[in-house]
Amino acid sequence: MKFIRCTFLLMAMSLLVLGCVFDMYNLTPPIPQDIENSKTFSSSFDKVWTATVQTFAELNLDIATIEKDSGIIVSNYFLISNEERYIHKAKNEYCDCGTAELLTEHYRKVKFNVFLKELAGESIEVRVNAVFENRTSRPTGGLDSVNSCVSTGKFESEIFKLIGDRI
Repeated sequence: MKFIRCTFLLMAMSLLVLGCVFDMYNLTPPIPQDIENSKTFSSSFDKVWTATVQTFAELNLDIATIEKDSGIIVSNYFLISNEERYIHKAKNEYCDCGTAELLTEHYRKVKFNVFLKELAGESIEVRVNAVFENRTSRPTGGLDSVNSCVSTGKFESEIFKLIGDRI
């Protein structure tokens, strides 16, 4: 009987300690936002397509897929921040990855596609779909975690501005 009580007490204490360990990181998930990820340009498909390709080239982005007939360009993942420096903007401008106390963030990266669609008349809808991730680790070591982040809309807005400036 004493053995059962001791085992039960040991298990209860283990669960309590384990709960404290998970709670100490104080994980807060990212907050999804309503963003504008499409914009209509009053121009021909060829002009908007050329402006979009020029935007990718100016930003020196690796293109994974490009298909003019389908109106799609897909980037490879690229870093927007890493441990030593912020490559483009302050890391929180483009995406919200939530918060986690005591975790070290190593980088944030984005992959996106741009889809052009002809509308009535000389109008082209441009849609930007971005996928953000970050990589974090615990200060005690162990496995790294790759987490999904949500867009703030700033990244898409900047892509639209760069395309619009070239039309």
